[in-house]
Amino acid sequence: MKSQKKRKWTVFFIIKAVGGSICETIKMINEVRMQELNSKISVVICLNFAKEHLGPLLTGDESFIPGTGETLTPTTVFLELMPGANTKFPNDLHVILERSTFDITDPYDIEKYFKDHILRTRQASHYLLFTWDHGKGYGIFEDTSDQTDGMKIIHQPEVKILTMEELKNAISCAFGKRKIDLVVMMNCLMQMVDTGYALRNNAKYLVAPQTDIDFRGYNYSYIFQAILNKPNIKPRKLAKLAVRSFSSKVYINRELGNNIKSKTAIFAVDLRHYTTFGKHIDQLVFHLLSKLNSSDALTTIRKIRIASMINSVTNFADLYTFLDLLRSNKIFDDVYVASLMLSVKDLLVIESHIGDKLTVPTTGLIIYFPDALPENEAPLPGFDEFFETEFIRRTKWLLLIEKML
Repeated sequence: MKSQKKRKWTVFFIIKAVGGSICETIKMINEVRMQELNSKISVVICLNFAKEHLGPLLTGDESFIPGTGETLTPTTVFLELMPGANTKFPNDLHVILERSTFDITDPYDIEKYFKDHILRTRQASHYLLFTWDHGKGYGIFEDTSDQTDGMKIIHQPEVKILTMEELKNAISCAFGKRKIDLVVMMNCLMQMVDTGYALRNNAKYLVAPQTDIDFRGYNYSYIFQAILNKPNIKPRKLAKLAVRSFSSKVYINRELGNNIKSKTAIFAVDLRHYTTFGKHIDQLVFHLLSKLNSSDALTTIRKIRIASMINSVTNFADLYTFLDLLRSNKIFDDVYVASLMLSVKDLLVIESHIGDKLTVPTTGLIIYFPDALPENEAPLPGFDEFFETEFIRRTKWLLLIEKML
């Protein structure tokens, strides 16, 4: 008996679709179902959603709209795309398992998903992970209340997320020393330093937005067709094509599509260079600390920090805009360190889509740059976790923040 040929790619999704986002989830999965898949590629989906929406999902009903005020049953289903007799799609959605107790924000449950549904039964030469839901720079899948006001989710003060440290741990425990070839995030604000630094030893390439991103996301047909046309495609090439797919996505409403594309920035990064990047951050910090004895320099750096913000509410700054403004204001005059910082950026960022109507700085890397530190009496709501990331723990960036206060 001949041994079965090893598949080239296993593509697996982690999706949270609550409220109105189930509509866009159905459309996205339909895009993938339309592809003529073969034995060289497997597609598995972990979907956290309302059990009552399973019917429209399986039939691919794009006209489905959730009712308002209905009582919903949260659950998670694991699905696989399989060739079928469906005249509407070349592929059926086959339910592998339902787990109502699965917690999409629990790294142990995510690890079990990787082990049970990917590695034990669908080993491949390459692995591509898609994440799909909201993002907040250091974590995804923000937990929300089951209560709704029409289609609006009511956020509770205490929420759970899957942090990038937890995702890293889940990948590490499941895959061991093997890296995921490509992680593509359809989650806002995830192309940031903390994300890349956390995943640097567990994934090869990361594609994610530096800005908000519309739920319509990437051109999934384009990405899958690239794999089907060339199963031996290199992960680096596929990462670049994933970014380009956003520019090529076709919208029924062309004006809407052009507006979405013009206000979004997406980057592909090579995660191998993040360890070196962290060392250069330390050199940058040590240089700036020597300037803080001057009140004029301190005032200038604080102004530059504000000018580098992509979102003043979240204290997210564009790192290389910050560096450029330091140099233009003659605050940062270490040519050697500046050269290293720019060189590593050229190695890190391998592809970009930058909308032509963006009014905030976007060069590929967000960094958390608050003007306050958390206190027991007055925590920073939703952002204290940044002070616990691996990037903060292993580099001197926090030291600069502390000295500027």
